Amino acid sequence: MQDKFDQALRDYKKGLFLRQERMQPGAFMPGLPSNTPDQIARQRRVFDKVWQSVEDVMRDMHNRLEEQLKDQLRSVDEHEKTLE
Repeated sequence: MQDKFDQALRDYKKGLFLRQERMQPGAFMPGLPSNTPDQIARQRRVFDKVWQSVEDVMRDMHNRLEEQLKDQLRSVDEHEKTLE
């Protein structure tokens, strides 16, 4: 399970980098025309919708990890593994 969280975090960080790079006009979706304000706005809406889904998944992951750390029935070793 920890490997899945690690992979999700790495992918999220890559996504953040790409999101920052894509904030420049014409860079949202390579290969698609983004010459007009309307095209740029449409691409931004699609990108923002996808990014919102990513944020939802990351929020869920954060909440699950937080719940694991709050679980007093788990051993110290299990909490340490969660933090790694």
